[in-house]
Amino acid sequence: MQDNKKPQRALLKSKRFLPLFVTQFFSALNDNIYKQAVLLLLIFQTANVADGAFYANLAAGLFILPFFLFSGMAGQIAEKKEKSKLIRTVKLAEIPIMLVGAAAISTHSVWLMLTTVFLTGLQSTFFGPLKYSILPQHVAANELTKANGLVESATFVAILLGTTFGTYYITQTLGPTIISVVIVCLAVIGYLSSRSIPNSAANDANLVFTFNLFSSTTGLFKALNAQTESVGKSVLGISWFWFIGAIILTALPNYVKYVMVGDELVVTSALVVFSLSIAIGSLLCEKLSRSRIELGIVPFGALLI
Repeated sequence: MQDNKKPQRALLKSKRFLPLFVTQFFSALNDNIYKQAVLLLLIFQTANVADGAFYANLAAGLFILPFFLFSGMAGQIAEKKEKSKLIRTVKLAEIPIMLVGAAAISTHSVWLMLTTVFLTGLQSTFFGPLKYSILPQHVAANELTKANGLVESATFVAILLGTTFGTYYITQTLGPTIISVVIVCLAVIGYLSSRSIPNSAANDANLVFTFNLFSSTTGLFKALNAQTESVGKSVLGISWFWFIGAIILTALPNYVKYVMVGDELVVTSALVVFSLSIAIGSLLCEKLSRSRIELGIVPFGALLI
């Protein structure tokens, strides 16, 4: 058994963890560069509050919709198939999606931008269960809290960098061109890093897969109810956190423009504080829990939210 006090940087040097860490970081970075660029194009180029709010909420809804529709199916696939190959497939699909996104930003096509937002949400829906369920297969039990903390903090650093980059460059003269090139390059980098993720056995190769979206989604809730109380509450808590985060990230640009009468720099500053706070909290979690699963710090975190 490995030492519980093994520093987090040791995981980052590990071939069983680093490729996944890099892949998920660039995935989150790319999603947020594109999503933020689209939100600002939709909000700051509309003439009135109603249009800006409508398109911002529509974009957020289209990004989240695949999570509601396809999460059950994504979970089934993650359980039934070998995960590293699936991750590579998902990351490969990101390249043509971002090519479409680049065309949408370059042409300022609203509906093409919204279509790509939906596709990025769909890609994230299938990537999410894979990146979390593969962790226990590649790290030891006493490393799992460290690994989760690193993944979570890196995700919000990626959100910070992505939103900052997207906010700044989309307002520049050559901004749409720069962002178009960057999102395609990041998609390629993410795919290349995914090729180094070690193979992992399928959790349940005999799982009966269903293509019925309703059945797969209801089955997901039934499986959740069958878990222990602590697992169910943990899932609800995580879901509530992401729900609040999605509302804040979506509403913030509109709030800054029409209530605070601020510009893109104010949006970026607020997002910096929000994202850095979560990244710091994710890293502190591993220290406070002493590399164990410690539910006692959850109420404290909820109180701070």
